[in-house]
Amino acid sequence: LIANTTAFQRGMRQAMRTVRQFSHSVRRMGGALAGFAGISGGLGVAALVAFQKRTFGAIDATAKLADRLGIATEDLVGLQHAANLAGVDNQQLAIAIQFLGKQLGQALIKPTGEAADTLRVLGLRAEDLTRLGLGGAILKIADGFKSLESSARKLVVATMLFGRSGQGMINVLDAGSAGLRAAAQEAAKLGLT
Repeated sequence: LIANTTAFQRGMRQAMRTVRQFSHSVRRMGGALAGFAGISGGLGVAALVAFQKRTFGAIDATAKLADRLGIATEDLVGLQHAANLAGVDNQQLAIAIQFLGKQLGQALIKPTGEAADTLRVLGLRAEDLTRLGLGGAILKIADGFKSLESSARKLVVATMLFGRSGQGMINVLDAGSAGLRAAAQEAAKLGLT
């Protein structure tokens, strides 16, 4: 019995990097909290425990949402930050990403359907986007979206690809992949990832 474990090993290495980064963030946060506690005359243990529970709860919820949507957690957090800067809340973003996944699947199944036609307007193909995963697909869509000249076309394309949340996604997509990457880097610097 022979098994190719390359993908598994790569996934495990990525998981270990994520755990190390998280551990480093927790240590930095702990140091900052300890300094704050010293300045403020001591932070109650109960308040610190409650803060940590909320923080870990939020991290867990984000990871579960990323799994449910089929997107990398880091990609989701970066997109959430970009969306929040554009006035789109996390729930709207999650609905938009879920709808996009459905539309990409539809375009694969029916290459002559509306979803595939909409991707062609952007110069994209569902086959290529699905290989990139949803995070990478959104970056490519954002670049294609920037080439649309009218607000009306942007609204139609965004609504077709992202459903009812598409209107809110216009400002997110207008940033292009460079803007989305910059927001993801800022999220990392702020310790959101």
